[in-house]
Amino acid sequence: MEGREGEITHRAYWYPLFSKCAFRTEIIPLSWDFVDWLESDGIRVTNNDADPPFASYVNPYNDFPPLKQSIQHAIDNLGAVFPKLDHVSASDTSWMTYDGRIVCNSAKDVLVLLKSSDFVMDYLDVIENIDRTLDCPIKLVLVRYTNSISRGTEFRCFVINNSLVAIAQRYASDYFDYLLDSADQYSNVIHQFWKKTISGTYPLDQYVFDIFVTGDDKVKLIDIHHIDKSKHCVLFEWEELLALGDNSNDQPIIRVIGDEKGIIPNIALTARFPLDLKDGSVAIEAFVNAQMEAMNIQ
Repeated sequence: MEGREGEITHRAYWYPLFSKCAFRTEIIPLSWDFVDWLESDGIRVTNNDADPPFASYVNPYNDFPPLKQSIQHAIDNLGAVFPKLDHVSASDTSWMTYDGRIVCNSAKDVLVLLKSSDFVMDYLDVIENIDRTLDCPIKLVLVRYTNSISRGTEFRCFVINNSLVAIAQRYASDYFDYLLDSADQYSNVIHQFWKKTISGTYPLDQYVFDIFVTGDDKVKLIDIHHIDKSKHCVLFEWEELLALGDNSNDQPIIRVIGDEKGIIPNIALTARFPLDLKDGSVAIEAFVNAQMEAMNIQ
């Protein structure tokens, strides 16, 4: 979804409203020339100027020195960052990093991930009809990375008809044994946060927002999205959420994984392996041989 409603879910819109409770962010305008480069085919590979964690992947970004400088300045200011294009992350590129984390410590890291992401390319396809006689509206979003977040206290929250109707643990592929006993407490904390901070300020009447609850029950806002019923509903069904919106109570329903049998496989993990290698042992053997040759292993 784009247009006005889509723009309202972009961090460039909501971050100024909620910066006090969100992770520090810097937002950099992009040019159409850079978007054209993102949409072009190919990534160059070279044996010099390697920069972990992306090994030998590098970018032909020398035509964009001001952008490189802006990105590096943001990283110098924020520390390591998690990159997004408007509201779209490059999370499908986690297979490129040595530990699966999307953490960028240099401008080159950021550009390689954006260039390599199918999620980013899909987003650019969706908005391809934007009038290019106007200034490019697409923004590079750099969010300060922190490793202090516990996956067990991240939650997805559903607002329907201006009511917070449901909360779910964000990662349904994990079981956290403490969540079941603490669910009501988390629900109260999140509900109070929404009423005091987001409700009445954010203009949409139907959206989801992701949050992290700290050990002292403070809430950090991670993201806001329009609801995509194909991927955002987690432990709820779309029709169920709509029904809750029609018959909303004062207190939202909260759901967590109650035991290991309730774990839902994470389909996003399928994005961590190059498609070129998925269809046969010949391709895998060729890949392994190429890596061994590059390392001079006989």
